[in-house]
Amino acid sequence: MPSIKSSIGESNFNASPGKKWSVPDLDNQPLQKPVVFKDPAEVATLRRQVQERAQEAEVRATQNAQQRIDILTGIGRKTIDVPVEDSVNGTIIFTLRTLKLFEKKQNAIVMEDAKKTILSDGSVSFTHSGSFDVKREAISNSLYLIDGVSVDIVLGTSNCSYAEQKAAKDWLIENMDDDLIDYLFNKYGELIKSSHIKQPSTPDEVSEVVDSIHKSGETT
Repeated sequence: MPSIKSSIGESNFNASPGKKWSVPDLDNQPLQKPVVFKDPAEVATLRRQVQERAQEAEVRATQNAQQRIDILTGIGRKTIDVPVEDSVNGTIIFTLRTLKLFEKKQNAIVMEDAKKTILSDGSVSFTHSGSFDVKREAISNSLYLIDGVSVDIVLGTSNCSYAEQKAAKDWLIENMDDDLIDYLFNKYGELIKSSHIKQPSTPDEVSEVVDSIHKSGETT
């Protein structure tokens, strides 16, 4: 039995057998090598998959953000349903809505740049092409739904940029019947009047606005 001797005496105690620990010899262990893709096509496929997943995540995040923005900016906007009878497709309902501030600015810019002519009494009037530009811009900014479906979905541009969406709506209006454009523009005017927002809605009112813009520019 093991004993311990000291200046104050001698003690005996039972000693349990010590535990043995084994430590692997790391020097002799093979290192884990990184996976190496020798086939360039396999590497390209993996890289493409990673990029696609990143793009999908970005699109989802953008769509969610856009939905929240649409909800916030849509607060307070008034709408009007415009049913149009068609002999082939039956009734088609176009939904127009009041404009955002930057859309109003776009309208004003188009009105100012549209081709005009000065009448004998000195008033300003749009040419036929200038009048069409004004109507197209107003309807394009105001058109919201077609048969209850977002116009961007109808045109296949829901995931596109605003500029691409706007260009698609401009194209749609440019290919409409002239009478339909006039009808939608008149309904847009009714919507603006009913919303108690002072905006030009008829060609005469538009001409007055353009004339006042030019006069204010001459005095500054």
